[in-house]
Amino acid sequence: MHKNVYALLIIWVVLALTVVTVSITYHNGRLTSDSTRYLQLAQNLVDGRGYCIPNIYADEGCTRFSMWPVGYPSVIASVAFATGLSVFWSSKVVNILVLGLMLLVFHRVFKKNAVLFGLLLFTAGPLNYASFTLSEFLYMFLLVVFSLLVYQWWASGSRGYALGMAIVAVALFMTRYLGIAAGLVMGLLVLNEMRKREWGRVVRMASATGVVGVLFLLYIRYNLMRVGFYGGMDHVAGFEFGHDVFRQVIHALLLQVNVFTDFHPTVWWPIVSVLLLAVLALVFLRSQGSFSYAGDTSRAKIFIGVGFIFGLFALTNAYVMGYGTHLEPRFLIPSTFIILIGIVDWLSGFVSYSRLLKMLLIIAIVSWIINAPVKIWHNNADVPDRTFMSHEQYIFDRYADIPSGSVVGMAHYFVYYLRLDLFTVYPTADAMLLDIDSFSDRDTMD
Repeated sequence: MHKNVYALLIIWVVLALTVVTVSITYHNGRLTSDSTRYLQLAQNLVDGRGYCIPNIYADEGCTRFSMWPVGYPSVIASVAFATGLSVFWSSKVVNILVLGLMLLVFHRVFKKNAVLFGLLLFTAGPLNYASFTLSEFLYMFLLVVFSLLVYQWWASGSRGYALGMAIVAVALFMTRYLGIAAGLVMGLLVLNEMRKREWGRVVRMASATGVVGVLFLLYIRYNLMRVGFYGGMDHVAGFEFGHDVFRQVIHALLLQVNVFTDFHPTVWWPIVSVLLLAVLALVFLRSQGSFSYAGDTSRAKIFIGVGFIFGLFALTNAYVMGYGTHLEPRFLIPSTFIILIGIVDWLSGFVSYSRLLKMLLIIAIVSWIINAPVKIWHNNADVPDRTFMSHEQYIFDRYADIPSGSVVGMAHYFVYYLRLDLFTVYPTADAMLLDIDSFSDRDTMD
């Protein structure tokens, strides 16, 4: 077995142990309110109740899961059904399996340079979101595969790669609605082939793009028919303009090039981190002699281009949907990871393997220390002597005596998947935007 395989295996074991350790030691298990919604549907599927979640306002007491696509919770449910694990631990197994698949793809595509790309998984974005129960990590893997298929199509124009892109595009959309950007990329490829007058390639890619577009529209139409909204929910309009949006976009982009940590108490930390990266680059990438590229740049350019398109689409969507002053790192991490792959692929053409390996190894070690042991210590200082298991049991015990079928207002978000027999209600988005003294005042609002 080649030594690179052993190195990739070590990377996978370290990352897998990190995911498990972080999930146990964080009292919230790296669950957000979105996470528990995914787990709610996954548990429903395991219990045989289908793609319907409790809703007191629905005629049948449940409504179709549509706020997010059903792909990610379906994968969690499949693992839970196959292994007998809880949906919480099944979600972590999914991420660990995705890590392994990612490294396998790197090994197959980048061969002797695979370790360089494996080390990128230790940067703050992938490392942190590998332990979260969120769809971004699976989405990021699918985006890697999609980018590789775009490159293969660019090189050969084969019908098989067009079909592969169509399948992965649908998988991206079924993981996150942002995956609709895959259809945009495929449409741009059709235009490029038309520009080159490659009519056989035009027909193949246009056919694949057409099928993908129809499937997207059918899913969106089904959402509209079942719940009344294209994206599964009513979104708050984006009221922010000018300086506020520009500042948030710059801040969000700075966080993406901050490979050491996604923890950002001030805007200055990402800037300092970028400066540290620049120093590392100067130390390890200097004295290279001629900077002529020794290989084909098309793969690197395609990765960077696809990442840019998906990132721009995510930023536009975040603003349109009302996240103008709340651009979370997870909106951009998948696309910036693709861009990072492209940059390393480009650098590997004229920077020696040993120098690039040393630089990325230092970044990986520093990032892992900050994002694993240091963050665990910081979390335990805030919430001492409480692991995820004890915290989950504590929340379950708090709601254990509430009769089945009860309506619970402002419940802890763990209740979504711990007590599927309860109805949870929260204030609507428009109520939370208004300056009112109590929710009873909502009766006077029209």
